Amino acid sequence: MLAAQRNHAEQKAIARALETGVALHQRGLIDDAERLYAGILKLAPKHFDAMHLLGVVHQQRGDSDKALELIGAALELSNASADAYNNHAGVLLQVKRYDEALASIDRALALVPDHPQALVNRAAIRIEQRHFADALTDVKRVLDKDPNNFEAWTKRGNVLVAIGDPQQAIASYSKAIAINPNYTEAINNRGCQLGEVGRPEEALADYDRVLEINPKHFESWLNRGHMLLEMHREEDCLASYRQAHAIASHHPEAMYNQALNELRLGEFRSGWEHYELRWFINDYVRAQRKYPLPRWNGGPLDGPLLVSSEQGLGDQILFGSMLPDLAARVSQITVEVDPRMVSLF
Repeated sequence: MLAAQRNHAEQKAIARALETGVALHQRGLIDDAERLYAGILKLAPKHFDAMHLLGVVHQQRGDSDKALELIGAALELSNASADAYNNHAGVLLQVKRYDEALASIDRALALVPDHPQALVNRAAIRIEQRHFADALTDVKRVLDKDPNNFEAWTKRGNVLVAIGDPQQAIASYSKAIAINPNYTEAINNRGCQLGEVGRPEEALADYDRVLEINPKHFESWLNRGHMLLEMHREEDCLASYRQAHAIASHHPEAMYNQALNELRLGEFRSGWEHYELRWFINDYVRAQRKYPLPRWNGGPLDGPLLVSSEQGLGDQILFGSMLPDLAARVSQITVEVDPRMVSLF
């Protein structure tokens, strides 16, 4: 009898803790929610909801591996939750494992055929896979049932961007923002398209609005920098790029753009140092040639040096003027240039 009473009391305590955790989670207090979910799992290690929602917390923190581990473990306990399958798909989408994400979405839709978030996530995957008509079909299904689904309007805008219709994309993002004025994804994306159609001041206003809502929104700082650069506001542009770098110091694009602007403003020491990070950007990674030689770090060198051609003709002419100084520091120098430039060297 006493054991049964203790068990009943424990179950009530777990239910209250879960209810409180969910309420905190919905208010964005994920640290507090995490403590409650973890506490529940200490009492009940196989508690489906606590395990699933703790996985969602890790997803929101950007810890995809832990999120997949926890949500996957929850789905092993129960395969009856469309929300859990959808959240599992959402993490897989973040790490670009699209086929696995689609499989989880299929499981979610098998349980709830019109699950709105699953359809929105499937649209996002189809955009990545360039299946634009299918993506539009998915968002239409959502909007036919719920015209106020701001995420679906945003995904519709993303499809329209991908197919080259910025004006209609702006209209879709504006619909999303009218429904949820604080939805930063839609505001940031609208800013990008306003810039594309020659409305830079409105684009800046959107980026500034995002940064009012979330001062650590990396993409908006970066996009703001791009827009200011196009407006020839180089010092303001550099400040935005530096803010982006402060938020995501590991992100090569932020540092690369900062480097370009430092060079424009004559800040050569930091500019050239930061410019080295271009080799971590996809376009540069694909273009980079591999040599069976160590990379020179600028220090003393007794042996020969190969100077390879990376930039365009103008840069080769400009930096060619520095070759005599370089040649004085090494025993032998070999310079690779465009064939049209050979006579200059």
